[in-house]
Amino acid sequence: MHWIRLLLFTLAAARSVLALLMLPRRFQGKAAALDGEQFEYHVGRYKRQVVSVFIAVSAPNNVRFVMRTEGRFDVMAKRLGIANEWQAGDVLFDESIYVLCDDSTMLRALSSDAELRGTVRRLAAITQGGVLNCYGGKLVAAYPRSEIGEAGRDTDECMAASAARRLLPYLQRVSQRLVAINAPEWTNERDPGISTHSIVITITIILSVLSFLAFLWVDIISWPRQLAFAHVNAIAASFAVGFGVILLLLTYSTTARTSRRHLVLWEILVGVPCAWYATRALLVEWNQRRDEAPVRIHEARVAEMYESIWFKSRRYFIVIDRWPDGALDAGRELRVGRSLYRRLRKGHCIRVNLHPGYFGDLWVSQLRHVVCRNGGEGRRTWN
Repeated sequence: MHWIRLLLFTLAAARSVLALLMLPRRFQGKAAALDGEQFEYHVGRYKRQVVSVFIAVSAPNNVRFVMRTEGRFDVMAKRLGIANEWQAGDVLFDESIYVLCDDSTMLRALSSDAELRGTVRRLAAITQGGVLNCYGGKLVAAYPRSEIGEAGRDTDECMAASAARRLLPYLQRVSQRLVAINAPEWTNERDPGISTHSIVITITIILSVLSFLAFLWVDIISWPRQLAFAHVNAIAASFAVGFGVILLLLTYSTTARTSRRHLVLWEILVGVPCAWYATRALLVEWNQRRDEAPVRIHEARVAEMYESIWFKSRRYFIVIDRWPDGALDAGRELRVGRSLYRRLRKGHCIRVNLHPGYFGDLWVSQLRHVVCRNGGEGRRTWN
């Protein structure tokens, strides 16, 4: 179960990074030129290997949209009536491109401009399903990773030039068609779904980070150690579900019948378990700090001992033979300090301070190595 939680919140941390990349923001790249044409680029690397290349050109600051290859999630959301994407009446365009935009000015222009739709389709084919993003006066497209290949060791300038040769003519053509749109100055009221989606993504990022920190604190670092979570989990689940419902109601009016509604719902769905785990950590602290009930002393034998490596850090565990009355619905595994672990052997005895918990979930505050009452080795030490 521990490794399942670790995997879950590693994914949550990765998800927060991806969500951060989804936040609308002005493209910041290096200026360059190809055959006298100006553009900007950004090259991303991992271990010196190029993993992404973005090319951008100037565009009107009074239109904002995202156009990308239509995915299965988009198709399913439309069929279920969750998302409401605008249709241009161009079968080839409508079936291949998903338009994340609810600005009527931009949509009317796209409906009447066959050249713009055709250029977007050709650009999507070149980028192999990549995203065309227009925000903050920049029109940005990504060079397909499959085209990087062995060239991934080249300099940033060489990679940018290769990508620009493929993408720049189409980006410039799209930009020219956007200039022809007589759109008013941009305001959030033209497409309120952008702001709503950004707010929900930000909330998801915060919850993802908090949930990962909560996992590290409750399951890895904290001492005293929580042993049972039944009541804490139930209370946290109720809060998380209530939080999700409230967030859904608050965003419903601004996302109803929009192209982004299914994405907002997905972010809320991701945020609910993160809210549960973050709340769970707070309740664990409350369960221990508000607990004023008498301490119960329990003596048990060490049944198993083992070590594990977690991110180059060695951790030490013991497994005891039983809990009192067999009533504790928790694992018999306890993490201990290195000094205590080195002194223990299988069959030795430990004495633990058990607390009933403010919410009724048991926790342990102290471990001691003691001489077994009915015989056995060991000497008294403190963890």
